[in-house]
Amino acid sequence: MISLYGFFLALAFLAGSFIVWRRAKDEAFDEEKIFDAIIFTTLFALLGARIYYLLFNFQDFGFNLLKWFWLTRYAGLCFHGGLFGGILGLFLFTKREKWDFWQTADIAVFGLSLGQAIGRIGCFLNGCCYGTPTELFLGVKFSGLPERRHPTQIYEAIFVLLIFYLLLKLERRYRLFAWYRGKKDKAAPGFLALSYLSFYNLGRIFLENLRGDSVYWRGIRSTQLVSGLTLLAALIVLYQRSGRELQEDKKLAGELGLSLMKKLKYNLKTVRRKEKKIKRGIKVGEDIK
Repeated sequence: MISLYGFFLALAFLAGSFIVWRRAKDEAFDEEKIFDAIIFTTLFALLGARIYYLLFNFQDFGFNLLKWFWLTRYAGLCFHGGLFGGILGLFLFTKREKWDFWQTADIAVFGLSLGQAIGRIGCFLNGCCYGTPTELFLGVKFSGLPERRHPTQIYEAIFVLLIFYLLLKLERRYRLFAWYRGKKDKAAPGFLALSYLSFYNLGRIFLENLRGDSVYWRGIRSTQLVSGLTLLAALIVLYQRSGRELQEDKKLAGELGLSLMKKLKYNLKTVRRKEKKIKRGIKVGEDIK
């Protein structure tokens, strides 16, 4: 019998695959190779999600290979691991087929974000990690002592759907962004994929505070740490892929900083002059009295 969560995962895969297929087809990609890319990338994503989970929960698995691969009995997948595994799989496939990795990634994020939202809804309905939907909406845990709980799966699903909508808007406009195109004749692909990584990981840092099953590393929530590093990497690569030049931006930043300092000094002088005038006025009044 198929579980509710399994059904939603299958639905997420089908919906995401359909979006990727339609968009890749519109950009003249070979249809058969599109499906090969989807399967190849998905397998790498699953492998990455499992390895990531094992690394952060190794005390529960040890070196028991049976537990590593018996997913139905010893479940456990992590999104960031799946994300990194999927990126690696997509990179290897595009390199083999001599496709533009960033162009393909800009297509893939639409399927990823939509499928992710559907999958998180399935996780919520299944009550995985946080309790049943009823417990979550009431904000308590029925078994044991009362405990505040949050439906973070629903929050994340809504957040990712907003990212999906934003990507649709950015797809039509980002090529006209002068700050991204810089001195290049046209905007480089990769903007949508890197925007997804930036928006999602920024939101995940805040959403992680609502979770009750976080794994900690030296007192820090591991997911927040990974999200922060991924966000930083995405922003750096986004800047590198833009048409901007670092030396010119440094010069511009320096000029802007100098201009702000001058304005600040001028404002401080103005304030001091006003204070002196006020003090003089007070002294004159005292003399009259």
